[in-house]
Amino acid sequence: MRRDHVRPEHPDAACLQAGEERVLRRRARAEGEIVDPLRARNDRVRLGAREMDEAIAGSNLVGRLAVAVVLPREA
Repeated sequence: MRRDHVRPEHPDAACLQAGEERVLRRRARAEGEIVDPLRARNDRVRLGAREMDEAIAGSNLVGRLAVAVVLPREA
């Protein structure tokens, strides 16, 4: 239960609602603020071969199909 819902100045004090508690940070940041890293490095994200294979649908079936698959436009 959030404390701001039980105060008398809340417009719907009798009607409690579910809500998320605020996570306190060290300091507030401006929206869109760019934070530079401490050391220079690549700005791209590298995926390992395993993660990339799992991201592609049906990659586990490559080389295992014994039947030729005909696509609708090829028919």
